Amino acid sequence: MAVTITLSKDNSTATVSLPTVELTAEQIDFLIADIAAARGRMIPEVSQTFPHGKPTHRHDGTKYFFGIDPFAKLLLLSFRSPLFGWLTFGIPEREFERMYRQLRESKGRVVMAQNDKSH
Repeated sequence: MAVTITLSKDNSTATVSLPTVELTAEQIDFLIADIAAARGRMIPEVSQTFPHGKPTHRHDGTKYFFGIDPFAKLLLLSFRSPLFGWLTFGIPEREFERMYRQLRESKGRVVMAQNDKSH
């Protein structure tokens, strides 16, 4: 499959050349990975903080997996997205402990719906 992704000199735009072609699911996975790799080099970068009040990719039917990287001895948290496949994140133990504390503290709390129009 002859797909080219070329970033501009300032990394603010990308030109994607894709011929009209029938793709398998596996080929689509590779295309998504290539586009994601290009996005990772672009500016502005993806925000380091959660974009409250802005749209995000919500995935229903998500599954998750906890594990340990046997080589790096790092905790792994993987999420299955029906759109993007399995996304795995290495989480340092201190950060994992912070996440665990936040989950325990939020257990049973009632979450009030936020209306972005009032912000």
